[in-house]
Amino acid sequence: TRTPRAGSMMYIGSAAVLASEMVKLPVCMAMLAKDKGSVRAALSEVREKVFMNWRDTLLMGVPALCYCFQNTLFFVALSNLSATSYQLWSQSKTLTTALFFVFYIGGVLRPIQWFALALLSAGVGLVQYSDVSSGAAAAGMNPLIGVAAVLASSLLSGFANVYLEKMMKKSDASLWVRNIQLGLFSLPQTAAMTLTDLPKIAAHGLFVGFTPAVWLVVLLKAL
Repeated sequence: TRTPRAGSMMYIGSAAVLASEMVKLPVCMAMLAKDKGSVRAALSEVREKVFMNWRDTLLMGVPALCYCFQNTLFFVALSNLSATSYQLWSQSKTLTTALFFVFYIGGVLRPIQWFALALLSAGVGLVQYSDVSSGAAAAGMNPLIGVAAVLASSLLSGFANVYLEKMMKKSDASLWVRNIQLGLFSLPQTAAMTLTDLPKIAAHGLFVGFTPAVWLVVLLKAL
């Protein structure tokens, strides 16, 4: 979706991140209502777990900030890497999640798991070397920026995932409640990030360049 096409304007990455967050919050509320059996019960759960337990909610600001930057870097990476390179490099989040799992929460990996992670890292490097050797990057792409973006995104994702797992084990709050807590921080953060593209948004609108494929990416990121 980040490949430039003649005659059409590229969508704004920060707007796509904002759209994803705008979709995520009502979806989580709907799923919580389904689990609790009614909208009233869901609202009562949100009041108790999110607002009354505000100290716990504040702690969710850490992964929310990580996910916000991760989503922004996702579109930077897409703009600068071939589809094959992006798919392979994005697997590095498996490695970073494993490292944070071991060093942050004291998890243990078996030797065969470490071996699998080493193979994954080697495969990612070989595919990128192949792309560089064949000149697979399209005009206007900068593979160095793309790789840096996807690696930074993987680090943020790995830390946020392990942090969230640790928070899930500390209380009985459901995954939907945790996502609502994240949304309370993510929405203002992503809205603020669109200010960097304010001149473009003012000239062309927030959702310029949003094709069905872009909306599909937005929905997938939200879910």
